[in-house]
Amino acid sequence: MPLDSAFQLQALCLKLDISTFRVFELAADACCFLKSKAACDFNEYLLTGSLPRYVTLYVTKNITDDDIILWQALIGQGMLGYA
Repeated sequence: MPLDSAFQLQALCLKLDISTFRVFELAADACCFLKSKAACDFNEYLLTGSLPRYVTLYVTKNITDDDIILWQALIGQGMLGYA
């Protein structure tokens, strides 16, 4: 079963120890987009919760099953404030 893209995004942030905004910047850079596009798309994400396709693809390419397992374990143990 595919995981929610936002869930994968948060797992990647944990893995890389960076902010969600930084992931948007990295994804934009990987696609040769301007940082202003990343900023605009990030603001739209905050308003709608919808991830742009280029961010979703970047996250999918840079996350592993082990990263997801770690993220789920940390949530289950209440170590991230989600339990």
